[in-house]
Amino acid sequence: MWAIKWVKEKIEKLRRKEKDLEILLAATEKEVEEAKLVVSTAEKDFDACNDVDLLNSDELTELEQKKERLEAMRQDLINYKPCLD
Repeated sequence: MWAIKWVKEKIEKLRRKEKDLEILLAATEKEVEEAKLVVSTAEKDFDACNDVDLLNSDELTELEQKKERLEAMRQDLINYKPCLD
């Protein structure tokens, strides 16, 4: 009789754990989608920086700084993605 009670308790614990894991999975999937959106935006901005031909020196300096920041952000996101998998 105690074995049946133990099995029922174990099943309840596993069901609670399953629900917790489903919530965690959903949150992680949402976080991955948000990260993909940020990466996509950063890549578009980065590509736009590469398409510019004629700039004055101040604009070129500013653009290079923005490009470096975007590349660093892109690399951070690339490095962050494996942590989510």
